[in-house]
Amino acid sequence: MCGTLLLSSQRPLPTISWNEDDPSFYILEITEQKILGMIRPIVSGRFYYEAFSAMGCSCGLSFSEDDKYDPYEDYEQRVKDVHDLATYLDVHKVNNDLRLFCSDWSAFLDLYPRRTFSTAEMRATAFYFEERVILEVQ
Repeated sequence: MCGTLLLSSQRPLPTISWNEDDPSFYILEITEQKILGMIRPIVSGRFYYEAFSAMGCSCGLSFSEDDKYDPYEDYEQRVKDVHDLATYLDVHKVNNDLRLFCSDWSAFLDLYPRRTFSTAEMRATAFYFEERVILEVQ
């Protein structure tokens, strides 16, 4: 099951459209009231977005050494998408309150743990978003 990577913000953020000719990281604003009603109690913010990879879902926003040897994975694209997201977060965290939340929606908790999150973590030799943890971008 694909995971979802949500981003909440106190200020409006620019969206990045899907480019069919050159698939890569993109981000769309969430405006559907039903979805907003589900995520607002989890991740506070004024504006909500979903981040995607070149794969068309959030799954490609992670990478590991194993991806280098998997013929069905594009390791370089995964790394690029994660680094592009890190750069996006670095630019837009200034004077803003950004939170990330990743979930495959297989479990719903009454209370989600929180931790501070540095985009430097996204530039390691392997990276995966923790699921069901509210990450406060620093």
